[in-house]
Amino acid sequence: MHAHKFGKLLLVSLLLFALLTACGGDETDTTPAATNAAPTVEATQPAAQTGNTPPAAPAEVVVILQNFAFNPNSLIVPVGTTVRFINRDSVAHTVTSDTGAFDSGTLDSGAEFTFTFDQTGTYAYHCRPHRNMTGTITVR
Repeated sequence: MHAHKFGKLLLVSLLLFALLTACGGDETDTTPAATNAAPTVEATQPAAQTGNTPPAAPAEVVVILQNFAFNPNSLIVPVGTTVRFINRDSVAHTVTSDTGAFDSGTLDSGAEFTFTFDQTGTYAYHCRPHRNMTGTITVR
């Protein structure tokens, strides 16, 4: 008789597990990313306008701070591009230039920081509290 109860308990457990797995749960992985090895993203401005059409507005690119990483962590953009950094993590981060060219200050969860890149060059940056979070923006 005990074997019969055990079999029913096992069956019920397996069904509950299957239901919970199928529903997706609300689990969030809070472990920091092992690396910031995301591909380089190249942003380009629209082709130049001709005639009486006004010139195209400079491009805007978004970088998401999530899972303790900048995504994408490497960009190539034209001069005049504005980059918007948005913190989607539950902890505060910064976007801090390695050379002092820009610094967001503390960005709480949901906060944003924008910076317009008006000069060519390579801009390496990091998060002050999380030194493993790094990124690079190349402006051409």
